[in-house]
Amino acid sequence: MNTSLALRIRRASLEDIGELVELRKILLSRGEGHYVSRSAEEDLAWQSEYRDWLRANLKGNDRILVAAASMDDEERICACAIGIIDDRAPMKGCLNGKVGWIQTVVVHPDKRRHGLGEGIMNYVLSWFRANEVGKVTLQTTPSAKRLYENLGFTESGEDLLIKEF
Repeated sequence: MNTSLALRIRRASLEDIGELVELRKILLSRGEGHYVSRSAEEDLAWQSEYRDWLRANLKGNDRILVAAASMDDEERICACAIGIIDDRAPMKGCLNGKVGWIQTVVVHPDKRRHGLGEGIMNYVLSWFRANEVGKVTLQTTPSAKRLYENLGFTESGEDLLIKEF
């Protein structure tokens, strides 16, 4: 296998759904956080809903981007990120109300430290700029925080509160 860095970042397609679910398992099927499955039932439920969401949103939706990165000769997806554009009320720094939200930034553990996270983030940020997004928000883990800070993200000073129904 060729292990040279030959990074290809592109929009995800319907054919990528299985690999995108596998990558998202790294975030949602183990570890800590309010979003992590606590049972096998919860794990299967989010996977089924995520497949449906991807099927619906990978079909020409111009407000949602699912980027995929592949490396080496394998052509397997080894990183992903989702960018969503919301229409919100105008605010300082975002007079048009277009706010970007980045989620599900995942790099496969075996492919970390090759620039995939930065590459896929730059791809999504370029897409936001092209769509005149004024502000971009994301949640981070301690291990990814430095990457986002290097890309210009700063602490908001706000607490994130969540209520489930």
